[in-house]
Amino acid sequence: MLNIEEYISSGIVESYVLGISDEKENLEFERFLFAYPQLQTALQKFELELENQMKANAFPPPARVWNDVQMKIEFGEFRSKFNRSNEGERASETVIPIVSESTNQLKVHKNFRYAFIALVVLSKVFLYFAIYYYLLYKDELRQKERLQHQIQQTITAPKPS
Repeated sequence: MLNIEEYISSGIVESYVLGISDEKENLEFERFLFAYPQLQTALQKFELELENQMKANAFPPPARVWNDVQMKIEFGEFRSKFNRSNEGERASETVIPIVSESTNQLKVHKNFRYAFIALVVLSKVFLYFAIYYYLLYKDELRQKERLQHQIQQTITAPKPS
């Protein structure tokens, strides 16, 4: 025998409504939903609480959004009326696209352009430092060879008696 109060308090109703329960739990919940009226009441209560919470925490959209929606609706109605009135004329017309589908130009997003510029600048900076440290390394090698040569000369030089 199922203890329905424990089942409800386990959080299954919330998981089911929010969609975070797995398929097995969903099937079990839907099966119990028809058998237990308390479960139906708990489901309706949670859905109502969730809806009220969403309404309480909602914020109205900016006023310009409503104006944009109205304009799109009105323009859509105008366009559909225009299309219905000109169907006979439009059947004989051929449509030629303004932009060719097979262009050789590559369309790049604006942000990729800035990223590419930054990449080029960074590569130039790294190239400068690579050359600088290479020349510094070569200079150090020459100085090391010169010092080794001087040491060899002082070692092989005759000692005054």
